[in-house]
Amino acid sequence: MATSKLLLDDYPILVLPQLAVKIGLDEAIILQQVHTQINMNGLRIPQIDKHRVHFQKNGGEGRPQNKWWIVRGDEDLCREYPWWHIGIIKQGFDRLVRMGVLIHSPNVIPGLEWYTIDYENLAKLIEPEGAS
Repeated sequence: MATSKLLLDDYPILVLPQLAVKIGLDEAIILQQVHTQINMNGLRIPQIDKHRVHFQKNGGEGRPQNKWWIVRGDEDLCREYPWWHIGIIKQGFDRLVRMGVLIHSPNVIPGLEWYTIDYENLAKLIEPEGAS
């Protein structure tokens, strides 16, 4: 049987349609990737292993405590999302921060940014209208 090297020989990016409808497709892709990287922090998956994921226990440097954070620079973002220009990637991250579903904290090292997900705000955003 013939196969294609473009179909599932790599880790696929999965996005739920309901999330894409609520926040936009680009933002849903980014948010799903951040979620995956935060939750796979201890695993040695080739795509994740290259990236920095840190646990901020004490909430130092203005970051909330007891959360996993990803730390990214422009090079990391371009490697993670090679189909997008860096400007598009940063716009997606900025939109997620403005929506309140992504928390951003600048790093003390220039060129690196810290991000984590605010799951409570995400739940409020995607909760069906009229549900309480």
